[in-house]
Amino acid sequence: MPASPKILLVDDSSFFAQVFKLELQKYLDVEIETCSSAPKALAVLGRHSYSVVLLDIMMPDMDGLSAVRRIRTMSSRTKIVLMSSATPDSLQRMGFDVDILNTVTFIAKPSSREAMKQIAEQLQSFLPQSRSSAMGTDVQVERLTLKRSSGQTTSVSSDIACVGMVISTGGPVTLQRILADLPADYPIPIVIVQHMSAGFLPSFVDWFRGVVQLPVAIVQENQPLRPGIWIAPEGAHLKVQRQMLVLDWTAKPVAYFKPSGTILLQSLAQNLGSRALGMVLTGLGRDGALGLANIAQRGGKTIVQEPSTCVISGMVKASLSETAVDHQLSPEDISIFLCDLPLTGQSTH
Repeated sequence: MPASPKILLVDDSSFFAQVFKLELQKYLDVEIETCSSAPKALAVLGRHSYSVVLLDIMMPDMDGLSAVRRIRTMSSRTKIVLMSSATPDSLQRMGFDVDILNTVTFIAKPSSREAMKQIAEQLQSFLPQSRSSAMGTDVQVERLTLKRSSGQTTSVSSDIACVGMVISTGGPVTLQRILADLPADYPIPIVIVQHMSAGFLPSFVDWFRGVVQLPVAIVQENQPLRPGIWIAPEGAHLKVQRQMLVLDWTAKPVAYFKPSGTILLQSLAQNLGSRALGMVLTGLGRDGALGLANIAQRGGKTIVQEPSTCVISGMVKASLSETAVDHQLSPEDISIFLCDLPLTGQSTH
């Protein structure tokens, strides 16, 4: 029988580490080892392999963000989960280099047993599937049920012409979880507004191309809408108009955002109506909320990320306050939903 997966939990509070370890072991069939500092964790990682390293950001000697770069040089396959009581915005104001958060999973440090249980559910997706705890079995059953029901839903409206996504803090890793399993010939164009720090978008796209099978590009000029992953550039609104991707460099920001996710989703509603699928995912603020409501009004499909799976759920909650959405799904279940769509006979482009 294969050995259980292993998790390394790194936190300078031994009390927190022991409580968290006991809670995780209630739900996950894993071996969990603890370290009290990043340097000690690096020494352990030099001798042993782990499926997941769960790392606090705020630690003496070496913070978790700095440790990530060292861990990456030791193992590219180890999943890294960073946790902090501070938000990414707060960390940035404190002088931390938060761009590294775009290459790992970031979670709010749990302050209750219920929050620890939710994190266990997230960690399950990172672990080898050869062994499953009771929770792992339950999660798999839920996903298979969703796959059947989403197939029934999309058979009613089987001609989705474009998927529009709006996402901010926590976006890169969330997009990886949603889009990595889509095949290279996936026929539905996916258009994304991803908010991130100025100048970081090209690096994100370079990284993203290495984790998905579909072609990925920043839209540079007006072009035909065709299959692939198309990302709005910095400083321009991106719209879908008459089977074209159209850039607007001159319009003002909308609610401080340019590109604006609401502008993108509104263009899908206006041009595609019931053939539009709009999503609002993890992020701070309200971008995309009104655009998602417009898609719902025109008979299109709407999805928001399940709030408990968001790094920051502000955009999702704003969307829920604007309209009744069709689905609230985890990133993994959004992936299943998208994989089901082409099986029901969409038109391709």
